[in-house]
Amino acid sequence: MRITNSMMSQNMLKNLNQNMIKMNKYQIQMATNSRITKLSDDPVGVTQSLQARNSLERISQYKKNALDANSMMTFTETALMDLGNYITRAYELVIDSSNATKSPSERQAIAVEIEQIKEQCIQTLNTTCSNKYIFGGNNTANTPFTQADGEILYNGENILLGDTGILSGLKDQGVSYKLGKGIEMEISMNGLEVVGFGADNILNQLDELKKRLDNDLPVTDYITKLNDAKEHILSLVSEIGGKSNRLDHLIARYENDLINYKGIQSRVEDIDQAEVITQFKMQEAVYRTALSVGARVIQPSLMDFLR
Repeated sequence: MRITNSMMSQNMLKNLNQNMIKMNKYQIQMATNSRITKLSDDPVGVTQSLQARNSLERISQYKKNALDANSMMTFTETALMDLGNYITRAYELVIDSSNATKSPSERQAIAVEIEQIKEQCIQTLNTTCSNKYIFGGNNTANTPFTQADGEILYNGENILLGDTGILSGLKDQGVSYKLGKGIEMEISMNGLEVVGFGADNILNQLDELKKRLDNDLPVTDYITKLNDAKEHILSLVSEIGGKSNRLDHLIARYENDLINYKGIQSRVEDIDQAEVITQFKMQEAVYRTALSVGARVIQPSLMDFLR
């Protein structure tokens, strides 16, 4: 078969074009730092990459939820410890006022401090975290504990004289966070769970204690009541502490999972810079050599001389 100049030119251009396609591929990989520039580069790798990306997105959201929940737990624990300190102070005042040597004026002074403790408790029960009320149950937008005509309301319901069915329903409310596949945790502490409702609620006990002190009546029975209230608050602090520890473990696990999945994604997607640069330089050298050789191989034709 006769080899013509046209055939040689076409073959040279074809080979040069293939060489340029390879150079372009390596150039894109260097520019994007990605081994996969289109689906056909590695169909299996693309599937693995998508799975890793989905896992990273899901775990990142779980970690964010856990961090948000942990922040609320921290605020809740601090507020409960403050409440415990207030109840402890009231407990100490009751013991002090039980002393027979206390004068009516001294007992009234203690009554004033008891009233202040009650107000501090209500203020603490209205603590917010990121503009969300932590003791409001499902109600995180509005102030849960309010006072009207000397009565204390929780989400609009009188905690002393309100309907016990409604109050029980309010006590069961809470905010839960999804922290993983099949993992859901109630992270809010309901205000009625903290202070109770009915005649035995802590705020009412403080109110009744004040009235007794104002009227110079015996208060020794409140020593046991306030001690029980203090123990109740401490048990809630322990419960919050246990949940916080669990959240810390979850966050640490998610951080490790993120590192592992990023490693998988990197192994599938990222290039070996040294290898790609070497391949690019080799293709570039081949391209330049092909141009040089092609210029010498394709000899001038008769038409070139006629021109």
